Amino acid sequence: MFRPRLVTILVASGAKGGVGKSTIAASLAALFDVKVAVLDLGIDGNTTVAAYHKACVDDTRGILDYLLLGLDFEIVESKVSRNVGIVPAGRVSGIRASILSIPNKSLVKTRYEKALLRLRREGYEIVLIDTPSNVELLSTTYVTILYYSDIICLVTEPTLSAIETLHKWWSNFSKVLSKGSQILNIVVNKYIEKLHNNVNSLRKYVQDGILSKIPFDAAVLVLSTNAELPIMYTEPAKFNKALTSLFKIIEEQTMKYIGVQQLRL
Repeated sequence: MFRPRLVTILVASGAKGGVGKSTIAASLAALFDVKVAVLDLGIDGNTTVAAYHKACVDDTRGILDYLLLGLDFEIVESKVSRNVGIVPAGRVSGIRASILSIPNKSLVKTRYEKALLRLRREGYEIVLIDTPSNVELLSTTYVTILYYSDIICLVTEPTLSAIETLHKWWSNFSKVLSKGSQILNIVVNKYIEKLHNNVNSLRKYVQDGILSKIPFDAAVLVLSTNAELPIMYTEPAKFNKALTSLFKIIEEQTMKYIGVQQLRL
């Protein structure tokens, strides 16, 4: 699949929600200078990224409507960052989406390729994918998108329970990854020094990428409660400094894929 100047970045987590995955995805999208399309795979109806970007996605056809039903999707502009467009999950969700995710892998693949081509024609250079924690409900759809992602950022917390769910994610999906042609970063959010030993076991999952630690910052919790994008404010200084450093590395990683032939057929 040839995608000139289009890079896909998937932001995922283990089965434990609340680790800050969507906060990080929404913030990363706002930092790019080029046009970024955020695909929200929230099968559970979660619209965190859209809320951060003040984008109204109520009753909007989204990416799951297209991938699972063939219905065209809409792109909603962010009111926080001009370069960001939000493609919501859409109207299909829950058990219905889970059942529809079972079908033909080649059909999902073909539709996904066409979705990426449409986004590129509309000027987007980065496609950032925010996945739900209950990815097992998306079965074939999730596996296909994971396989064709250029850069994967696995987000967790330094707690043992969160890290254990990430180990399970690796056990379930590591065989899907294409070693040598994908970059995998581990992002430990809400990091505190006394839990340092907990995250050491995650280094083995890094693939041509980094293990990034984003310090716990109480100001992020306050802003998140009001659906305010932390990266747009100065208060969460520790969070912003670490996230900006992570972004710069991801930005460098995207250069590996811009305008190259994708061989994962």
